Amino acid sequence: MREWLAEKSQRNHERRFRRAEHLMSETSLLNDLCDCPPMKEDDLRALTQPVLALYGERAVDNWASAVERGREMERLMPQCELHILRSGTHSILLENTQWVRKWIVDWLARQPPPGVAAEVAV
Repeated sequence: MREWLAEKSQRNHERRFRRAEHLMSETSLLNDLCDCPPMKEDDLRALTQPVLALYGERAVDNWASAVERGREMERLMPQCELHILRSGTHSILLENTQWVRKWIVDWLARQPPPGVAAEVAV
């Protein structure tokens, strides 16, 4: 059983690596990210569009935990809805596809139709 689990884990890891490699080498994603300067706090505060922020609790980057960054986004953006997956890491989309899909679909279902202004809570 342990051998089977180790093999399955290795196959999943290799599959994720191939997907990430494809995104970096076969699409413009990396160039697009490099060409986009980070938004300033005042720009984030000015956003009025609904924002869905999904983070893995165990994700860490070079500056701070991803959860801290998510909470900062929630604080800065008036229409930000933050969800944190306890078992998630930086790769929650690949690790927990069904969870991410559910949150996105539920969030989209609660958004007003195009051209209809959303009510802002005061």
